[in-house]
Formats: sequence, structure tokens, C-alpha cells
Amino acid sequence: MLPNSPLNAKVGILGGSFDPPHLGHTLLALSALATTPIDEVWVMPCAAHAFQKPLTSFEHRIYMCEQAFSQLKNVHIVDIEQKLPTPNFTIATLEEISKLRPDLNLSLVMGSDLMDHFDTWEGADDIRKLAKLNIFDRKALLPGAQSTQIRQAVKQQDFSHLDLKVRAYIQKHNLYA
Repeated sequence: MLPNSPLNAKVGILGGSFDPPHLGHTLLALSALATTPIDEVWVMPCAAHAFQKPLTSFEHRIYMCEQAFSQLKNVHIVDIEQKLPTPNFTIATLEEISKLRPDLNLSLVMGSDLMDHFDTWEGADDIRKLAKLNIFDRKALLPGAQSTQIRQAVKQQDFSHLDLKVRAYIQKHNLYA
């Protein structure tokens, strides 16, 4: 269920819908590894969106994440949220990880845009107790890389914000058409 990380590893959690995973996500993971004292990044697609937004199937999104992050060392795709009750919130995921691996030092890898409403998240205070917040300027990483706009661009056959393997998978399975 969880990667076989070393004892007391510093793990950055990068969660999201990843619908689809795009270069902004990849740059966020790479930035976290390069600029913060973490050993690994765990990419965790949500199984179902907490706010009931419709999502492409979990299996498609997991596979696309595996493709999108395959070139990055110390990045693992983790499917733990598929095994948790829905709707699931970040706090429940962190509590489950902490229960399974209490030795890990957790942090959340987040784009700055999420901080505007972070205090309204379920269990925001407890999240801060379980994980350090590593905030990155989203606009500096890849301007215009938002999943909603990228899905719209894919409909127009614009794949400029996507890894080549993700692009091929989307085309093969006719996703976002």
C-alpha cells in the first residue's frame, strides 16, 4: 500500500485529482525534491473528489501519474486514497499514513493557490500537526497549468502542458474528448 521508504524518511505528500497530471505537477515534485529537505515525494491521486467534482476513473489517473512522474527519481505513485472511505479528506489520509508509518516525517507539497482556503479544509489545524506545509508559487512553476484549462486544451488537440507518455495515453483512450 505504501512505498518501502527508509526508516524516519522525510516524505513530501503531493495530493490532487491529477485529472490529468501535467507538467506543472511534475515541476512541483521536482522543486520539492530540489529545494526542501525531503527524501521522497509521494504522489497521491484522490479516489473521489471531496467536493463531488466528477473525475476520470482512478485507474486512468493512476496510470497517467505513473507515466508523468516516471523520469523523476524518489517519486512514488501511491494509491492509498482508493482504499479509504469516501469522501476522503487530506486529514484522513495523513492519519492513515501516520498510523501505518509513525516514523515518517511528513510534509504537504502544495501550490500557493491552495493556501487561500486552506483554513477551511477539514481538520486544517490537525493537518498542521501531522505535516509541515511546503508551499510553492504556482505561477512561477508553470503559468496557465491548471487541469480545467488543460482538459479544455486537449479537446482542441493542444497537449503542450503534458508529458509525451500522458499525451499518448489520453489519445489512446480518448480521454477528455
